[in-house]
Amino acid sequence: MSNKKSFRSFLREILLIFIGLLLALFANNWWDDQQQIRETKRALLTLSSEVDSNVENLKNRLLYHGPLQDSLFRITGRTSSSTLSQLPTLDELGFNNGLGIDGQLKAIAWDFMINSQLYGKINFDLRLHLSQAYSDLEQLLLVERIVLEKLMAYLTGIMDEKPKYSDLNLLALLLSDLVRVEEGLKTNLEKAQKLLQE
Repeated sequence: MSNKKSFRSFLREILLIFIGLLLALFANNWWDDQQQIRETKRALLTLSSEVDSNVENLKNRLLYHGPLQDSLFRITGRTSSSTLSQLPTLDELGFNNGLGIDGQLKAIAWDFMINSQLYGKINFDLRLHLSQAYSDLEQLLLVERIVLEKLMAYLTGIMDEKPKYSDLNLLALLLSDLVRVEEGLKTNLEKAQKLLQE
């Protein structure tokens, strides 16, 4: 009988240890889930702030680039390649502020999301719009660099007193492309902004 009691006691102790281990594993998993939820919320808040900042930056850029694009098309529409000596200065074109790129568009929070385990935890539509937006951002940076190069070529032509109509015409087309990419980027970021606010 004492063997049966000690065997039952032994089984009870093993059962209590087993239940204790299960409870500890459950608590540990719950704690990990809570930390991941907090980390995801924190990352989404940072991402939301970055998207808001980028949207505002793009609105300001478009306020400057839209009229600048119109000005260039008006000038290139009425300027022929035979009137090279009469090509306008940068001030006359409206480039007195260069490209008007004050703030840098950011992708730090997005890069963090992609490189972390959090990427799979965000809404599919949000991922889609953000992926497209940050792909547009890469294209925007490339077009900006090309526009700046053509702006410098035109400026060099003015300083050398040999401005090229082709530089002005290409600059107008590139600026048009820049505005198109900025508008597409802004649209995708605004869609992502709405999803982030939900």
